[in-house]
Amino acid sequence: MTIVNRTAVDGRASRWRGWQHWEGRGLRQATSALAVSRLSNEVVVATDVASSRLLSHVPGAILQSYADAILGPLDASDQPEQLLSTLSTFLESNGAYEVAAQALHLHRHTMRNRIARIEHIAGKRLDTAQDRFELWLALRVRDLTRVEGAPVAN
Repeated sequence: MTIVNRTAVDGRASRWRGWQHWEGRGLRQATSALAVSRLSNEVVVATDVASSRLLSHVPGAILQSYADAILGPLDASDQPEQLLSTLSTFLESNGAYEVAAQALHLHRHTMRNRIARIEHIAGKRLDTAQDRFELWLALRVRDLTRVEGAPVAN
């Protein structure tokens, strides 16, 4: 079966509605699996990534709005890429300063200073589960929607 101008052709002309929704959803799932695969260095199937299954049911515009609201203060800082990378690595290291510092080739005191700066700028405390979850989820949403030109589900 091939798709031509939103029409599924399988020997007879019939309309296939909703393909854009599934295309966007599939792209988000694949992007999610890729992000997890890169972190774990293992092959990952999108359906095995629970957060991607949950987030695939939320419209892309809402997801992006959430991520922007949570990460906006860091985006507006003088070093957004550095702080977001540090935050992501820290969260993926389960809050272990030394593990995160080693992953980024930093001294542990530099890591602690960056985390303190992130907490100050974001208005979040990384020693609380709620704030860590909100920041992790916002970063996860960004990973899912990062693909250039990715369709946004509505």
